[in-house]
Amino acid sequence: VTSGSVRALARPSREGLACALVHAGVAEPRAEALARDSARNLAVLRRLMPSAPGRLPSWAREAPPRALLAALLVGGWDENGEADRACLAQVADLPYETVTAALLPYVGDFDSPLQKIGSTWRITSPRDAWILLARYLSGSDITRFEAAAQAVLGAADPRFHMPDQDLGMAAMRGVRAPYSGLLRHGIAQVLILLALWGDEIRTVAHAAQRADAIVRALLRHADAQRWWSLSGDFQLLAEASPPAFLDAIED
Repeated sequence: VTSGSVRALARPSREGLACALVHAGVAEPRAEALARDSARNLAVLRRLMPSAPGRLPSWAREAPPRALLAALLVGGWDENGEADRACLAQVADLPYETVTAALLPYVGDFDSPLQKIGSTWRITSPRDAWILLARYLSGSDITRFEAAAQAVLGAADPRFHMPDQDLGMAAMRGVRAPYSGLLRHGIAQVLILLALWGDEIRTVAHAAQRADAIVRALLRHADAQRWWSLSGDFQLLAEASPPAFLDAIED
């Protein structure tokens, strides 16, 4: 490299980043968690390590638009899915086209809070974004999120009624869940963030308890189809509210 020239370095792999942290003295479980939660972004990694605080990103220096808060609350979505688009619009309380237009400036930079790949959008690092933005959430935002969580995670998967041998043909036959797996996973992840760091929401008392209430409502009197539809979300729901999940299993 000649003097004054700039070389762009490839983003490190998750395994490589975790290995480097372990060699730096970070315990392996924490190193793996940091590598995962940072989304392989070194700027995010610095903010997640209290001993090495990073510079506050530009998108977190002032109150964010409602669209970015809605993206934070859903975690990710596929814009090719009509139900996904409707969910984001409902959480933002804005038309979908207005939401995405407001989100475009938050995509594409090194330290952007959002990633867009093809038709999918996702929060780069949910934990990092939550710590930086949750203080701007209002009671109305959380109420709309609760309704979205019940609608998305409580949606019946029509594949439940298909014979086991036909499940592999479900997509070809046009039989698919109403919401994308990306949206379901994102909302379930936000339930965990709400349970762990609900106190970051300054205007909502006992916000962390709302995660427990959502999980309990989802599993209360759940029938076979509800359990089957939620089978891919069990781990996240159990992390969001261990007591509610265990109580439902015992019932």
